[in-house]
Amino acid sequence: LLAGLLLGLAFGLLVLGGWVKVVATNWQWSLVASWLLFFLVQPLAEEVVMRSFLQQQFAQAAGQQLALIATALVFAFTHAGNDNFGSLAGLQIFAGGYFIGQLFLRTGSLWAPYLFHAAWNFFQSTLLGFAVSGLNIYSVLQLDISGPAWLTGGRFGLEGSVLTLVFLLLMICYYRINPIRHHN
Repeated sequence: LLAGLLLGLAFGLLVLGGWVKVVATNWQWSLVASWLLFFLVQPLAEEVVMRSFLQQQFAQAAGQQLALIATALVFAFTHAGNDNFGSLAGLQIFAGGYFIGQLFLRTGSLWAPYLFHAAWNFFQSTLLGFAVSGLNIYSVLQLDISGPAWLTGGRFGLEGSVLTLVFLLLMICYYRINPIRHHN
């Protein structure tokens, strides 16, 4: 729900500002289901490696805070080869990786970061019509994106937008202010 809320808020602001227009819809159950299945599998593999292995290894070696930073850097670098990757996308993905790491610490479970990551990718691309990490796939909404890339995310997708960066930074601050409830 949180991923959908953050992306929906960014999408709504872009539509209200006139930088994004929905020009058509194309609902195909089989494609929605296929991409949902893909986005349930792909982020699981990433999160098992990033949270269950790397973040915990870094935490044992250097402490939780450095582990969050190191794992977020690795997460960002794993996306650096994607089409249309740039510095803003890198910052946003770093922030996303840091926030997902906070979810892992806060819940003590892989489920929350995994589901956030899966929902983020699915909502951004299949439902809202943006590229996901530079990859264009089938989407329900067909968009006319006319705003500046720093605001809309351009060809990298909404996760290359300053809007999603700000929203993730706000979530990071919220979790930093409110103590972690569960430690691994």
